[in-house]
Amino acid sequence: ANRRIAWPRLALELARWEWLELVREVAEEESPVAGVDPAGDLVDGVPVLSPLAVLHAGHWPVHRIGPDFLPAAPEPQPRFLLVYRDRRDAVRFLELNAASAQLFTLLREQPALAGRAAAAALAAAWQHPDPAVVLAGVAETLEGWRARDIIAGSRLSD
Repeated sequence: ANRRIAWPRLALELARWEWLELVREVAEEESPVAGVDPAGDLVDGVPVLSPLAVLHAGHWPVHRIGPDFLPAAPEPQPRFLLVYRDRRDAVRFLELNAASAQLFTLLREQPALAGRAAAAALAAAWQHPDPAVVLAGVAETLEGWRARDIIAGSRLSD
């Protein structure tokens, strides 16, 4: 079958994806342990993201490309993939929705932000009618990230 594929854009996203995976694999950094409580409160405390986690946003399903799958066109909505290395040194990825991608970005850009404050900022930005619903979603997401080693724990008080 002769399909027209936007090769330059696909190749660029695929190369970036492969680079992100490789950098996570060979990184000498470790997830922080000093100054972090692994079992700490992620809502009232300050969640500490692993330096081994990075967000990839693109329009191609680069994580699925292989000998049996080659997409013909980019997807209309962006796809968010979180690439990280867990404590067993395995490189993994997690597909995020737009809301959780925004949460990750907020926590990366404002590393002193408590989980509750991040939820309040997102609820305000989204003009959500019930901030408690956003807080519950943020709390659940943060706990899921801790279980996957995307979050090391919460920052210990000075």
